[in-house]
Amino acid sequence: MGSRIPHYNIVESELKKQPLKKSALGLYYESNYKGIKVKHVYQKKYKSTLLRLLGFVYWHIVSLVIALCEKKVDLILSPSPP
Repeated sequence: MGSRIPHYNIVESELKKQPLKKSALGLYYESNYKGIKVKHVYQKKYKSTLLRLLGFVYWHIVSLVIALCEKKVDLILSPSPP
């Protein structure tokens, strides 16, 4: 896998328990956590302020589109720290 999610404190044993599968040409990833379908939108950290801003906007646009396409939502979880 090219880019990794989560973007910090990667624990290989945990990734094996909840493997991530690319969706929509890699715009986001899907996994299954104890029977719950989870969608992950990668948020890369950049040193450049402009690139960070663009990444932040990208995350919000992709997350909004995914949320609007979902028919049944039980929980929404946002990144921390944003």
